[in-house]
Amino acid sequence: MRDADLDHSDDLETGLVEVGRAWMRMLQPDVLAWRRLVIGEAARLPQLATAWDEHGPGEVRKILKPRFRVPAERGLMPLDPDP
Repeated sequence: MRDADLDHSDDLETGLVEVGRAWMRMLQPDVLAWRRLVIGEAARLPQLATAWDEHGPGEVRKILKPRFRVPAERGLMPLDPDP
């Protein structure tokens, strides 16, 4: 996802497909198993859920937010203020 060049491309669809494919590569069975484990233990170990979010989905949000900002500013796509 870090390599997606959405800033300079006029072909937004191709860039978004590249981002989507990178996302799908991360959804390997072992990662999904860890995710299920964290969700199952979140009530008992909230610090585990917080760490998972910060270093998993939270990290992805940090990567994608600036990637989506430039195409949004160029009017190529809408961007929700809260990704």
